[in-house]
Amino acid sequence: MAGNRLEQAKDYVISEITSGRFEVGSWLPDTGEIASSAGCGFGTANQALALLAQAGVLRRVPRKGTMVAKNPLHDLGRVCLLQALDAHTNGLLVEPIFKALSQSGANVDVVPFSEDSSVTFDRCRHLRGLPHPAECLVSLASKSISSQGETVLRQVRELFDRRVQFTPEGVMPALDNKAAWVGLDDPADCRTVMDYLLGLGHRRIAVDAGLSAASYSFLQPKAEICRHMIEMAGGEFVPVYFGATPVEALPDFFRAHGVTAYWAHMDFHAFKAINELHRAGVDVPGEISVIGHNDTPWCRDARPTLTSVSWDPPAVAAAVATAVRRLVDEPDQAEGSVTFVAPKLVVRESSGPTPRAG
Repeated sequence: MAGNRLEQAKDYVISEITSGRFEVGSWLPDTGEIASSAGCGFGTANQALALLAQAGVLRRVPRKGTMVAKNPLHDLGRVCLLQALDAHTNGLLVEPIFKALSQSGANVDVVPFSEDSSVTFDRCRHLRGLPHPAECLVSLASKSISSQGETVLRQVRELFDRRVQFTPEGVMPALDNKAAWVGLDDPADCRTVMDYLLGLGHRRIAVDAGLSAASYSFLQPKAEICRHMIEMAGGEFVPVYFGATPVEALPDFFRAHGVTAYWAHMDFHAFKAINELHRAGVDVPGEISVIGHNDTPWCRDARPTLTSVSWDPPAVAAAVATAVRRLVDEPDQAEGSVTFVAPKLVVRESSGPTPRAG
């Protein structure tokens, strides 16, 4: 009879979790309330919670209570989340991806990316050797700046048959053609910004296009999309080449071309441009609107606050969790798949209507 009561208490908690009434990440009611609802004694309810905590469904926190750790219907097993080399990517994505995977039923181990193999590779190899090993790799590190770092990444990838790879610079399947890829939608990136500026009446728009017209840059394809949209609207596209026009020369360059809006390829470059425009007596956004990219935390502290393109971390996290789920449920269809995540524009004070439109 006691065994039946115990199973009854466990079934009650699990049913409340799978129905969504007890959400992943939320705190359970106190044990007495659980016992009353499950129709059992306090000790039986406490034992049921302890068993579910041992199974990883719940997490008991001393002096706080019991938290729902995962939905048992969505058990994704253990996932290794490999951080990127740069702090910006980690700051934006590690927490939301950890949360999305945890809410999907994964036990997530976060591993820092270091070009010292004893830090990264050995940690991942340890996770693969556990009694309940990590079965899937989610990598925010798509490439490294050194040959040693590339070797570490290759060694880590070879440990896992199931892999999800994120990249902020367009999807590059050649690096890992068996992974499920999650990348940012560059064409949508351009459409979002250009639609916004054109809608505000801007027709002479400057866009970062790389070092020079003669040398290839990852910015060139995006610049060409912007050119097409601006010229289709009857405007003038003004490419900004860093080799020919350093940031200190931007005020004179913009005046010479009648530019009323500028899209920088990253927030830091936008901040520097705003500083130079202010020094030259150019009002932002009264005379020239400035937009950045990546929506770094400093955008909210700049003066004026910076309009910027966000990676939309919650959407990226949801896409990563979905990719992991597909690798578990449909590995043949998921391998080599590509998911594009559309960015969003966060409008702040640095952008506004063109002077001629307002």
